[in-house]
Amino acid sequence: MDAAAAAQASSGLRVLTYRLDVCSTDEIQTFADTLAKRHGGVDIVVSSAAARITHEQPASQQVRTFVVTNNLGTTWTPSLRRRYEQA
Repeated sequence: MDAAAAAQASSGLRVLTYRLDVCSTDEIQTFADTLAKRHGGVDIVVSSAAARITHEQPASQQVRTFVVTNNLGTTWTPSLRRRYEQA
């Protein structure tokens, strides 16, 4: 992620990267608050969040984390849309 941002920066683009646990409500809210305070919001979010099913545990014990991370992990973006709703 940092290498990709550095490559874009060498082309004159401004790229900011953040890492957070998309399953952590606290981290999501802190991230949204930070973006709102520093930048007034966000225009584009690229999420590469992913969980996988492994052979170390039965799938039934992993499916909730898998679904929450892969399918619901980006549903926090409404926290970042506030600036557009207020406009």
